[in-house]
Amino acid sequence: MYIDKWWGNVTCGDTEDSMTLQDYFGDKVEEKVKIEFNFSNIIKDAQLDKIWGKTPLHVESGIECRFYFLDEDDEQFHTDIDIPINLIIDLGALLLQSLVEGTIALFEDDDGEDIEFSISAEKKEIQMLIAELEKAVQEPHLYYPDFLQDEFAEMKDGIIEIYTELKSYC
Repeated sequence: MYIDKWWGNVTCGDTEDSMTLQDYFGDKVEEKVKIEFNFSNIIKDAQLDKIWGKTPLHVESGIECRFYFLDEDDEQFHTDIDIPINLIIDLGALLLQSLVEGTIALFEDDDGEDIEFSISAEKKEIQMLIAELEKAVQEPHLYYPDFLQDEFAEMKDGIIEIYTELKSYC
């Protein structure tokens, strides 16, 4: 997959927030049925739709970013995204994978076969995603707590590569 150079390494796909995003997709995808996600719906499902594009996703802003799930008893629970920009970095990489290759396969079904899905986004949504990633690279201290600044520094080049490639889709 095109995304292999980023997913599961230091750039993205390697945080608890990434696992929450993967759970979100797994919860929505039916076995062996390719589904297309809409970027704005993912943002809405993450409870970011009221602030996306209006308020930077600074870590100290107290932004609530969470996905809601149902358990086996149809009881609703939520899982928080600890660092909202992690979600945006992961979505940027996944969207780019979808734009370049047409599909994403992050996990396997019970038979060991890849479950494929795609993400679509409007030009304006891609531009907003790029802008947020650029801000994070320019001012990482606002997006990550102090104790994660070294980790963000390792991610920086990959993030720049992702948003630079996304620019060709605007």
